[in-house]
Amino acid sequence: MATDLAADLAEAEGVSAEEYLGRSAFDPRGFAETWAAERGVIPVQPVTATGHRRPLGLVAFTAVAALTLVVAALLLATG
Repeated sequence: MATDLAADLAEAEGVSAEEYLGRSAFDPRGFAETWAAERGVIPVQPVTATGHRRPLGLVAFTAVAALTLVVAALLLATG
């Protein structure tokens, strides 16, 4: 991995490691996992839902508020 990274950095002449790798330059473990997964060295972990579902009340309120705004705009437009 170090040899491949050194070769990649050599191809990017005049670019620092931070510019080339972005945030990964400060997260070596995350960079190594991403690098290995992209090259098929380790299997890619499936992304699972983390339970960030929106409450039904919030969705209903948003729908009613949007409908109210549309009706108000139509009433104002038609006079």
